[in-house]
Amino acid sequence: MEENETIVVENSNNWLLVLLLLAIMIGLAYSFWQTSSRLAKLEQNLASIQESVPQIPQATIDAIIALQNGSQPQPAAQQAPSNPQGVKISLNDEEIYGSKDAPIAIVEFSDFNCPFCSRFHTQTLPKIIKDYVDQGKVAFVYKDYIGVGGNMSMDAAIAAECAREQIGNDKYLGILEQVYASPGRKNRDLVVSLAEKLSVDMDALNSCIKEDKYRQQVADDTRLGQVSGIRGTPGFVIGKFKDGEVVGTVVAGAQPYEVFQSILDKGLASQ
Repeated sequence: MEENETIVVENSNNWLLVLLLLAIMIGLAYSFWQTSSRLAKLEQNLASIQESVPQIPQATIDAIIALQNGSQPQPAAQQAPSNPQGVKISLNDEEIYGSKDAPIAIVEFSDFNCPFCSRFHTQTLPKIIKDYVDQGKVAFVYKDYIGVGGNMSMDAAIAAECAREQIGNDKYLGILEQVYASPGRKNRDLVVSLAEKLSVDMDALNSCIKEDKYRQQVADDTRLGQVSGIRGTPGFVIGKFKDGEVVGTVVAGAQPYEVFQSILDKGLASQ
């Protein structure tokens, strides 16, 4: 009897050891699966961005990697090099908010899903609009710069441009402000829901979106930002405005209102 009891105990110990080893193997396999899935997701995101906008700036790639790793990406102000001098941008009348005769213009390049862009739009831009744009001192232009948001931001930007086609530039700025003030990811459905509240022709809007009518324009605006020296979002070109052209310098990052105030006041004083 004692020998049988010893055998039973040994068998029980063996089974416990087997179960422990199985648990360890399952844990290692799960950890490996999580790591592989994370890497696959990162590669997919990078590929989708590079597919939607060729020659994507390295700064945006770095930002995506930082977000995937759960860390905070550096603001564009820290990513951008020293400002190039004499950047020139030609504008269309349809995209200018404010007086077309203003002596100074701000051209913003932003991504709907950039948190720093949201901060600029919720905290700083309303003051600039009130103190300078509404006073006829400064013209404001918004251009898409697809970066951290990838295809999601691209689709949302196309939808917003389709809405602008119907509602005009002034109400388009209102949509921009609501998009940036919204929590979570900014996608096409959000833009469509905001446009619907403005009583747009939804059939025309959906047709425009389905046709991808403004994809090339959004991509061109992104490339324009890149060649102008924008290395992250938000980025701005601020300078003299005359005959539909802005000639100025790059201001990088979601700077506080006082920084823009100083730049604009100096520009206006030099007129």
